Amino acid sequence: MDGDEGREELERRRALARRMGGPEAVERQHRAGKLSARERIDLLLDAGSFRELGTLTGRATHGAGGALGDLVPANALIGTGTIDGRKVAVSADDFTIRGGSSESTVAEKWIYAERLALELRMPLLRLVDSAGGSVRLLEQQQHTRIPGYPSWPLMPLLAAVPVVGVALGSCAGLGAIKVAGSHFSIMARGTSQVFAAGPPVVKQAFNVDVDKEGLGGYRVHTRKSGVVDNEAADEPDALRQARRFLGYLPRHVWELAPVAPCADPAGRAEEWLKDAIPPDRRKLYDPRRILEGVLDRESIFEIGRYHGGSTITCLARLGGIPDPRAGRLAGLADELVRRSLWIVGGDGWAYDIGSSGLDHVLASGRNVNVLVLDTQVYSNTGGQASKATPRGAVAKFAAGGKGVARKDLGQIASAYGNVYVAQVAMGADDAQSVKALLEADAWQGPSLVIAYSTCIAHGIEMSRSMAHQRDAVRSGFWPLYRFHPGTDPHRHPFHLDSRKPSIPLRDFALREARFAILERVDPERAHHLLALAQADADERWRFYEQLTRMERTLPHEEEG
Repeated sequence: MDGDEGREELERRRALARRMGGPEAVERQHRAGKLSARERIDLLLDAGSFRELGTLTGRATHGAGGALGDLVPANALIGTGTIDGRKVAVSADDFTIRGGSSESTVAEKWIYAERLALELRMPLLRLVDSAGGSVRLLEQQQHTRIPGYPSWPLMPLLAAVPVVGVALGSCAGLGAIKVAGSHFSIMARGTSQVFAAGPPVVKQAFNVDVDKEGLGGYRVHTRKSGVVDNEAADEPDALRQARRFLGYLPRHVWELAPVAPCADPAGRAEEWLKDAIPPDRRKLYDPRRILEGVLDRESIFEIGRYHGGSTITCLARLGGIPDPRAGRLAGLADELVRRSLWIVGGDGWAYDIGSSGLDHVLASGRNVNVLVLDTQVYSNTGGQASKATPRGAVAKFAAGGKGVARKDLGQIASAYGNVYVAQVAMGADDAQSVKALLEADAWQGPSLVIAYSTCIAHGIEMSRSMAHQRDAVRSGFWPLYRFHPGTDPHRHPFHLDSRKPSIPLRDFALREARFAILERVDPERAHHLLALAQADADERWRFYEQLTRMERTLPHEEEG
């Protein structure tokens, strides 16, 4: 196949993909009062700006000699485009192919769009029209998506870029998550619904007859549950709202929000505002009219108007474009804020494979902050015994329980004298944890914060992580302290922040499978090691109490 034939074949395949589910399926979509996925994207984005990715992804059939016969594209359209000239990522479900089912799609395709939005720091718009999963498809594939989509950055996206979910059909299962798991959600009246599962499932489970609108229509979610923010008159209105919402927001959290030209005179002062709120508190007034009188004309974009009616939530502009000097200042914004830089690692790194590097950093005297997430189980190797592993715990290479005590990383670091050191457990004392982090950040020298971190390798019910951290402190397994260096010769730099142990360490340890398993296999050795572990905790507490009474001065150069 020469170059011209190759280009013709490529264009033929693109044409096959652009058919979506075929003319009949598209016509059914139109008869239902809905647009096709490609029509929605054209309405949403600036004209001609859409750049599709993965167009040819799908299921192909081949004829003689392996030649392509037909192509059924994936029921997800993804790509990038612009809204008012600003770049965005788009992911649209194509209902004309298997009802937009999440089980029949190529999940890697829409996940790629979401990861792209995160990595390139641009807003993400989800045009959702998905019937959810299909039991028949699951039977064919012999597997499900459970436990989920491990590479889908759902929460990181919400922390970094604006995410908009637009419900444009019956959004079940994963589709409902895509709509609800956004910063701003919209649904078209009469043609869209949001629910975990549709009416047939409700009928099967509860023998209750309910239609789609009664189960998850706009009256349910924009006026009662609040799951969806705004309702739209139709699909074009929903897409207009999505465009307008993004006009108020920056592309990502590291950028300032955009400004817009303002035709509203800065000196406008409505005479009626002085009497807008009557002196008699029993008399009603119109808060929306007050907002319109104060903010730029026609700049108010209300969110969730029909849910929680006692509160008005909106985006708006005041002054449109700020002083030009503020625009120049925006370019320097990152340099005007003091940055807090941290090195974050686990116990396997800090206690073992990276311990010499960590020691080198702390010994440098440089202003660097280190946070160690200490699980004591070397999690990245699947629970290998290490210098962080406590006495009596079962781990890889310590099947009979580790026979020696763990390394006291904090005391090793504090021996330098000029290193701020803290041991924290958020679940036991969140105020102490925050205080330690703030003090470490403020200390003009090296700092080390060691945070107790629960792990599945502990063999605990992870929903009790915070309570388990409290028990770790109460048993003396994890004392809370702060070592704050200073130049005052009469200063006591070591602060013991937790109380004297109030429960036996054994009571805490046997709630973890890594200790309890030895109790079942070799009770005598388990009893012996836990007795030694209790002695470790008692001695450590006695030693820390002594440190609280010690005075220590940090040598420093005299000024001048």
